Amino acid sequence: MKKRISFVITAIIIVGASVFFYKNNKEKTNMKLRVAFPYNKTVDAYEPTKIHLAPEYIFLENIYSPLIELSKDNGTPVAGLAESFKWKEGELHLKIRESAQTIDGKQITADDVVFSLKRLLVLSENTHGNFKDLICPNESLETIESDCSGISVEGNTVILKPNGEKAFLVPMLAAIDFAIIPKTSVDPKTLKIKDYRNTSGPYYVEQDNGNGNIVLKVNTSHYNYSETIPQEIVLVPSGIDGEKDSITLFEENKIDFITTIDKLNPEKVISYSEKSGHALHSTMNIRTFLVTFTEKGLKKYSVEERLAIGKKLKRAFHKL
Repeated sequence: MKKRISFVITAIIIVGASVFFYKNNKEKTNMKLRVAFPYNKTVDAYEPTKIHLAPEYIFLENIYSPLIELSKDNGTPVAGLAESFKWKEGELHLKIRESAQTIDGKQITADDVVFSLKRLLVLSENTHGNFKDLICPNESLETIESDCSGISVEGNTVILKPNGEKAFLVPMLAAIDFAIIPKTSVDPKTLKIKDYRNTSGPYYVEQDNGNGNIVLKVNTSHYNYSETIPQEIVLVPSGIDGEKDSITLFEENKIDFITTIDKLNPEKVISYSEKSGHALHSTMNIRTFLVTFTEKGLKKYSVEERLAIGKKLKRAFHKL
């Protein structure tokens, strides 16, 4: 039996307040990671402008990169596909990495960035913030060629003009809705992604075997590339449409990695880990709190009073 050890994966992004565990042997060079995945869709079902569930998000953030990334240490914005970013007189200047290229050596430029952002505006289905209201509030974009006064290019720098400095715009651009897709990988008429090999992310699609069995390979030119990350990722459908659950596949040595988006609830995964002794890790502590006013409260308090209560709650949570 192979000895199971822990190692750090820097390019597999797992989101959620849950747990995951994995196994692998000591050999890390040319490492292949088999991942339990709760989807059985073909690759063309994944679209950055139509993200509704976590598996879609996680798949897409492995094959595409946004302009900004969030630090794994404290969640602050850091360089992504844009090697630097700064506010200048109310405009956000994002300098695109000169070294950014796809697995086939196609350079990713500011033109690709503008194309991707305008494609998002045309399709206008992004779920992580209304980008159009910030950048093109009074313009109707029907095609990629339509004008958007809030987006311009100087050399290899993209400039966004949201009518004044907006602090939330920078972290918003870290959402994979704002993935940068090489222009040549998209059908110019339908705007449908036609090439999942030439991507902007740390991985690209090497093979789609159907029914969710997808093979990803690492892009050695990516700025997050490292020899210690998996060089190949194999998605193995689990817990869906009659497929075996992840723990069964794990015991049968058919997968190495169980994620936070698994079909099994975290309690079962934690319990199995405690019994088996496999490496178990906790993700970032992400939790959402929602406070609403009852019908009685809406009648009792004015808008100004409700806003004042909200501000007090906000200050209290910020102290925590």
